[in-house]
Amino acid sequence: MLATGQQFAIATGVAVPSEIFFGVPGGRRTEHSYIRAILWVLVLDTAPLAPCSVTSMVPPVRPRTPAPVAEPAAGAGWSSVSSAGRRRTRRCDLSRT
Repeated sequence: MLATGQQFAIATGVAVPSEIFFGVPGGRRTEHSYIRAILWVLVLDTAPLAPCSVTSMVPPVRPRTPAPVAEPAAGAGWSSVSSAGRRRTRRCDLSRT
């Protein structure tokens, strides 16, 4: 799904400015009309940079501290997760079968 979205965004990012570039001069194809078309496309391409640059300067929100994890009861299974997040496992003693 992400790849499809990226491909659509890239295709739109090429199609829309080119449509604007070739639509602005209209029927009169002069040097002045192409310069005006280039300026329109540059303005529309750089317009999203302003909000992006402002939001990149905002410091990130600190995450809340996670709730403490309770230790599992002794003998509660073959594996459990400790409060530090490391996996503990018990060895299986096959000699007592």
